[in-house]
Amino acid sequence: MRKIIILGILILTTFAAEAQNTMKDVFLSMPKSLTPELTENNRLDMVDFIESKMKARVDNLLDGHSELLMLNDKAFSLQISETLRYDVRLLLADGDSIICLVATYGKDAPESNVTFYKASWEPIPSSQLITLPQQMYVASFVSPDNSDLQIIYSQALNPVAMEGQKNEKETAVMLKWNGKRFNES
Repeated sequence: MRKIIILGILILTTFAAEAQNTMKDVFLSMPKSLTPELTENNRLDMVDFIESKMKARVDNLLDGHSELLMLNDKAFSLQISETLRYDVRLLLADGDSIICLVATYGKDAPESNVTFYKASWEPIPSSQLITLPQQMYVASFVSPDNSDLQIIYSQALNPVAMEGQKNEKETAVMLKWNGKRFNES
């Protein structure tokens, strides 16, 4: 009987731990396909460094450097290389955790891609949550404290020409799930 009670407690604590996703968990469970240049030890080292208030920079598998720039309860930012940065938010919708990943590519003429995942890193079609421009855009979170995205885009076909244009459009987009605004996690 005692073994059954202990087993039951272990199962319950395991399910409770799985239900609570922290940004640390989100970062450490990120699929290898999104960060093939980082080993599991790289990620663990980055978390240890940032928790120790040190610069969280590691040598990656491509003979370059990657750095975990920020990690808090709601977000993390990861500079994978000079030309690739991930900004990730954990959003809550109807009790479910949803991961929003903004990948920004390029240095001189950056372009972003916004993708969404379930807490298990299973992709969610972006069209269920947001309407993104058809043309190139750069996306960033408005502030570290909310889930609103700022999207800047241009009608220009040439990304370099985009810089000098006066017809750039800037919008703040509220992310929604099932027609409701996300709760802040």
